[in-house]
Amino acid sequence: MAGTPVLRVKTIHINSAILSVRSPFFLKLFSNGMKESDQTRPTLRIADSEENALMEILSFMHSGKLTTTEPTLLLNILMAADKYEVLSCVSYCSQLLTRLPMTTESALIYLKHSCSISVPVEVERLVVAAKEFLAFKYEDVL
Repeated sequence: MAGTPVLRVKTIHINSAILSVRSPFFLKLFSNGMKESDQTRPTLRIADSEENALMEILSFMHSGKLTTTEPTLLLNILMAADKYEVLSCVSYCSQLLTRLPMTTESALIYLKHSCSISVPVEVERLVVAAKEFLAFKYEDVL
């Protein structure tokens, strides 16, 4: 059938107690907060584009570390961490992104995505840095 999405199932063994402590989303998933909580093996349906970010978040929730410093992936991780309510990861990604060299492209990306983050306090420094970078870089144009 043309147009039928291809589903891929990936089984991941995790520690539900660790995930529940670090994320209200996962607490609801594993307790009585969501329909999946009654399943022996809860299932998350995600887009292919979210897979790498989610795997990084799951690793972060266990180790407190990320394996990447690549700005685009860090931003994707930050967005997914916000979606899955892993506030410590949102904060960590924001700190890492703030420390990376700012470019015009990265500044514009940060400003574009900042409005979709539900915890603006965590990304405020990143947004301010992006605005300051662009203001300084293009001050002669104004």
